[in-house]
Amino acid sequence: MSANQPDATAARRHAVRNYYENSRDGLVQTHLRELVRNSADAFAAAGSKRACLFVIGESNSGKTYTLEQSFKRVPEFQPYENEYGETIHPLLSMYAPTPCNTKTLAIAILTEMGLAVGGKLNEAALWEMLKRQLMQRGIRFLFIDEMSHVLRHNSPTQIRQVQDRLKHLLNNKEWPLHTIYSGVGNLANLLEGDPQLSNRTRVMRFSPLAWPTDKAFLTKCIREVAAIGEITVSDILLEDDFLERLLKASRESTGTVIQSVKEACCTAINRGIPELSVKTFAENYARDTGCIPRDNIFTAKNWRELSPKTALHDLEGRLSESSNSKKGSK
Repeated sequence: MSANQPDATAARRHAVRNYYENSRDGLVQTHLRELVRNSADAFAAAGSKRACLFVIGESNSGKTYTLEQSFKRVPEFQPYENEYGETIHPLLSMYAPTPCNTKTLAIAILTEMGLAVGGKLNEAALWEMLKRQLMQRGIRFLFIDEMSHVLRHNSPTQIRQVQDRLKHLLNNKEWPLHTIYSGVGNLANLLEGDPQLSNRTRVMRFSPLAWPTDKAFLTKCIREVAAIGEITVSDILLEDDFLERLLKASRESTGTVIQSVKEACCTAINRGIPELSVKTFAENYARDTGCIPRDNIFTAKNWRELSPKTALHDLEGRLSESSNSKKGSK
């Protein structure tokens, strides 16, 4: 077998780790199709002013991965060759830099285009250059992930500066850019208090999962991912007690639930275990969080009182005692 050819075990792992579609995919596709249609209308001077999409959800809610996979299904986002034989990339996709302000954001976008930007240009000149370059390079859609970075300080003045710059990008009748921003909850601050920006925007939420509302999704995820990995599922994993534990251990996050199920399946595949069990989830949770057995949400009796956020709480006192001990010995 060649080094580049996976064995059967690796092939099963790869299959499990492929993108797992969920109910949000359809809604994301709907939003993107609306954005694409409006872009075409805008170039015909007949578009709606809603040329911006905000995707808001907590960390690990699955925003980035879902968007990246959805982008691949949009024909208008794919590279093409123009009449001069040049390759045009209509979608520019990037992460917001950190630390980030309106000037460093402009520089980051220009740098993502492959432009070397000198530090002598002032902020206004950078944003004017950015608008020209987007047009000259045929970029009709701009996606910035982790846009919350630009609100790290979150002062009213900073928020107004960001709002003004985002509106400035959209105010170009010659080249009606459409934008997508994703980030955590404080991204909503950009839409509050600025009706001009909010009137140009559509919003999609990646809300946390809830019990028992999302019981069907949890059950479906376990069954389908295990089937992809050619693994059977222990009946106990489909009972309410385990499903609630999985939800709590994953911080009610869709992305983390899916990742937890995938990794449990991969662990079973690696060990040659034919059935997915609570033990596998518990071992992976302990490995990932560093919790001691009594704080393992998958096995503890008092699991409702526990939280992944405090998985290392037992170390806090020891570290404090160690620090005080060192101080006293000096």
